[in-house]
Amino acid sequence: MDFCEMMLLFLLAFLLFGPKKIPEIARQMGQVIAQLKSASSDLQAKLGLEAALPTQAVSEPAVEAQRQSELPPWRLIRQQAPIPRA
Repeated sequence: MDFCEMMLLFLLAFLLFGPKKIPEIARQMGQVIAQLKSASSDLQAKLGLEAALPTQAVSEPAVEAQRQSELPPWRLIRQQAPIPRA
């Protein structure tokens, strides 16, 4: 979602609800999101879906992928294979 889309949504909300209702609606939405996060974490804890730490050694390709993800974008572009020309 880019800046123009967000501004359009804010303008639409302003026109529909007015300036007095927008803070109340935002507060209610924040409370609902907090309740959903809490319920989600409780459910994950009950089902034992917590992310387990890997007990095996990390493979070399995974280490290389992690290293490359930390490179700046211009380094990744240089490392790509050349584009074949027809």
